This record gives sequence, structure tokens and C-alpha cells, in this order.
Amino acid sequence: MHATFKYNIHNRKQNKIIHTKVWKTDRSSGCILLDVMGRSESTVQLMFLIVKQYSSQIAVVTTKEGSRKIAEINFDPLDPAIDHILKYGITFENDTVKLLSCRSLDPIVPLVRLRLSNLPFFKEGILQKQLKISLEPYGSLLDLTFL
Repeated sequence: MHATFKYNIHNRKQNKIIHTKVWKTDRSSGCILLDVMGRSESTVQLMFLIVKQYSSQIAVVTTKEGSRKIAEINFDPLDPAIDHILKYGITFENDTVKLLSCRSLDPIVPLVRLRLSNLPFFKEGILQKQLKISLEPYGSLLDLTFL
């Protein structure tokens, strides 16, 4: 339930690429999710930017999930723009930021979110390995994050 950050240096200019990780189902199979939390643009400005870069989209709506703001971009499931937005994302020209999107999960996938507390004081790598082993019998682990 978080976005990871990766920095690339090109032409002596720092470009920030933000990969969206949103684990949720949505309204259609052509739905793409984009974590826009932390962006200074208004909802209308964000929607305009998305529509400008991906004019073949069917609908764009933003939702709040706690403090997160998530843009849901709906395409026809056969639209080749889906592959393009997943690969290239949305670009913000004025601050060289690129937001990469992700697909929504299939509604038939049972999704369970766990928040564990009072974990043993092991190094993060050891704890991560042990948690994966412990949770493996219950299904696939999509994301494991330590705060």
C-alpha cells in the first residue's frame, strides 16, 4: 500500500520516477491506478493532465483512501494506451516527475491486508524472510513493507 521511489540521473538533471503500488480491485478490467498523493496540483488539474496525455481514456476519477489520493483511469480493455501508460506513466513537465501507474486487481482475487505489530527485533532481511515463510501457506504475498 505504498509508492516506492527511484531516482535516475540523465543529462545532469534529476528525474524522479515514482512507481505506484496500489493493491485494490476496481470497476472494470481496463482500470489503471495512479497514486497522486503529495502532488500539489488540484484534482481538476490532475484530471486535465491525464486526459491531455491519454485522450483515449473513457473516464478519470480520483478517490481518497485515508490520506492517499488515487486516480482511477479507465480505458477500453483492448486499448493499446493501457500498455503505454503502464510503461511510461504520467509526466509532470515543470518538475521532471514521472508517475508510473499499475493495474487494478481482478475483483475475484481475494485480497487480505495485514498489519503486524510487536515483531521480534531481528534485522530487516531476516524478519522479511521469516514472515514470507510464515505467511506462504495462506497465499501469495504482494507486498511486504516495514515502517
